[in-house]
Amino acid sequence: MLGRGRIEEAVGYADDAQSVIANGRGEVPFGLEGGLGGAYLVIGQPERAVERCRTQLARGRDTHTVTRATLVTALTVAGAGEEARAAANGLIDAAEATHNPFVLAYALHGCGYAFRDADPVRALEALRRGLVIAQDSGNRLLESHLAMVLSRLEAERGDPLAALDHITLAIGVPPTQHRDHPPARCARRGGLRNARPQGRDDDHRRDGDLRLRPNRPGPNRTERCLEIDDI
Repeated sequence: MLGRGRIEEAVGYADDAQSVIANGRGEVPFGLEGGLGGAYLVIGQPERAVERCRTQLARGRDTHTVTRATLVTALTVAGAGEEARAAANGLIDAAEATHNPFVLAYALHGCGYAFRDADPVRALEALRRGLVIAQDSGNRLLESHLAMVLSRLEAERGDPLAALDHITLAIGVPPTQHRDHPPARCARRGGLRNARPQGRDDDHRRDGDLRLRPNRPGPNRTERCLEIDDI
């Protein structure tokens, strides 16, 4: 539901699932119930995700670090950076021990997100590694999430082309294709400031389809550059 933009339904399902788990009527393997907290992050209630993750961790069923990785992300979103980084200690090693590419990429995403401000170099290393693992294992969802966080870090470290590569990857455009898109041409010329993006074709965004489509020409057909701050 969440991946298709049906946020209210996603939250409802998350609430129902939590009730089922709490009543002992269902058992979720590998600690995957921690992923239910994602719905609360989207609606701006990370504290609910934190609470649910901690409750599930106390049950001792997080065998694959999924709930712990979700807790790291939820704490970061909630503004509890120090707690998030503390929770991230040893997370990657524990995830590696599962020999599961999804689990490892998910843990790398959580660590990269938690350290993106405190230790950008460490965050970049984690996110780049996670992106490779997600791509090699065919995990499009994690590939998109990792690319989104990477786009911000690359922009902040002064590499707008790398940032553009990652943001277009996140929304479904192959890097070789977007190089001929007007914003990319502007980026290569260095014209990334004092500009705004062209209008988007929202007709293609049904059912969560976030792939980049050809833009409709606006009233002013002058080619405009995409300001990196707006990504």
